[in-house]
Order: sequence, then structure tokens, then C-alpha cells
Amino acid sequence: MLSAALAGVSFGSMLAMGVLWGPRLMEARGAETSLAAVLTAMSWLGLAVGAPLFNLLSDHWDNRRVPAVCGVLLQAAAISLLIYLPSETNSVSVVTMFCVGLFAGAHMLGFTVAGESVPGALVGSSAAIVNGVCFIIGGLLQAIPGRLLPDHPHLSDYGHALLLMPILLVLGALAGFFIHDTGRTRGSGASEVG
Repeated sequence: MLSAALAGVSFGSMLAMGVLWGPRLMEARGAETSLAAVLTAMSWLGLAVGAPLFNLLSDHWDNRRVPAVCGVLLQAAAISLLIYLPSETNSVSVVTMFCVGLFAGAHMLGFTVAGESVPGALVGSSAAIVNGVCFIIGGLLQAIPGRLLPDHPHLSDYGHALLLMPILLVLGALAGFFIHDTGRTRGSGASEVG
């Protein structure tokens, strides 16, 4: 459940920022609506790079916990930058959204840890639980800030409503400190699955 929480807040925040709130935030900063498609694409491109990268790093370091926690904390920092920078050029926002997706790649370690923590017959169930939590949290993080915003929001209103995401990411990183680090035991877990 801890790995599902870590993965859920990471992927959920990326989904909410990449699909909805990142583009809306930039529009509130005065960016053109055409930038929205670029921002969305950059967050998914970052995730495409980050997902395999974090698994490679965790294999190299023989540690699941450290890359997962670091990735989620860096994602919180990237989202905070996107929310709170007083003025932002389009190029900075594009790079920041790429970083949001890149660091969200750490959420894949939630699947890895869950799969390595259960007997082989339950690997599919563990992946389904983590995946479900990711999309439930993603849906909530798209809906809840909208309920917190006034009808005609100003830039500062977005800062207050979207603060929920960095807070949840820090809590997810704290959960990551307590996950069972399966990096050192994956040899025995792999033989069970095989």
C-alpha cells in the first residue's frame, strides 16, 4: 500500500499537471493557448524518459527506496517551480513540464516494489492495485483544485489551489521511506516469478 501511495501521488500529480492544470496555469500567466499542447506533450515525453531511467538507476544502485524518494521530491520541486515562479517564459515552462514528467518516472518503482514484495501468483494483482490508485489520485487531483478555485481565478488563486500537489508529493516521499526495499532481494523474487 505504501508503494501504491508513492506511485499514486507521483503519477496523479503528473497527470493532473500535464493534462489540465499546467496549461491552465500558463494561460493565467498570459501564455497563448497553443502552448497547452506543447506543455502536455513535454510532460508525457519526460515520463517516457523517466520511467525506464528510474528503474535503471534503482537496478544500478541495487536500491528501490532512494531513487523513488528522490524522484518524488524532485517532482514536488518542479511542480512548485511551475506554480510559484513569479514570471515565466515559455521555454522555462516547457523545460519545467518536461522535468515534472521526468521525475514522475519514479512512480514506476511503486509497481516494481509491489511486484517484488508479493508471491509470483499475486504480481498481477499488485500491479492492478498500484495502477488503480494512480488513476484514482490522478482524477482527484484534476477535480479538487477546480473546486477550490473561484469562478474567475487569478494567478494567485491557482497557487493556493495547486499547493495540494507538492504537499501530497512530500507525503508520498515520506511513505517511500517506509517501503520495503526490494532492490537487494530481487534475485530471490525473480526466481519465484519465473
